[in-house]
Amino acid sequence: MQRRYRDRIENEGLDRVVTTVETPVIHAVETLFQGESRLGNFITDAYWWVSDATVALQHSAGIRGTTLEEAVTVGDLMRLVPFEKDVVRSEVSGATLRDILAAGGDRVYPSYPEFWHLHLSGAAVTFDYSERELTTVTVGGEPIDPVATYSVVAPENLVRSLDLSDSSS
Repeated sequence: MQRRYRDRIENEGLDRVVTTVETPVIHAVETLFQGESRLGNFITDAYWWVSDATVALQHSAGIRGTTLEEAVTVGDLMRLVPFEKDVVRSEVSGATLRDILAAGGDRVYPSYPEFWHLHLSGAAVTFDYSERELTTVTVGGEPIDPVATYSVVAPENLVRSLDLSDSSS
């Protein structure tokens, strides 16, 4: 069984090293559910870069895999978000985007209000946990414009849970 597994990894190219990291990129509850993390940034930056969207989102519970250390392989990257879901792009108003970010992902996991559930790229937020409110939000370094239209890229299951499905492409 081990031999067949190793052969499949090799045949599929999953053992190909794509990068190396000097400082481990930690995968842990503290790094995924307590605000910004290097792992969340890595994933959302990839979505943002490939899609040319204004903002990229990933929910914390959708991140799997393990800590990335030293030689990072194709298989390591595939394990980070291992679901067969498309990443889709939606157009939303600034007011809607602010509401999504203000929820901190509570719409996705309302039973865990002490956690921050979203990772993002292209925007920055400051969240007051004691008051459970968003205190600042910028997109591309500028204050969010409630009437402007922003493109948001995210996994399709997150888009559905945020009710953005009508505006997806």
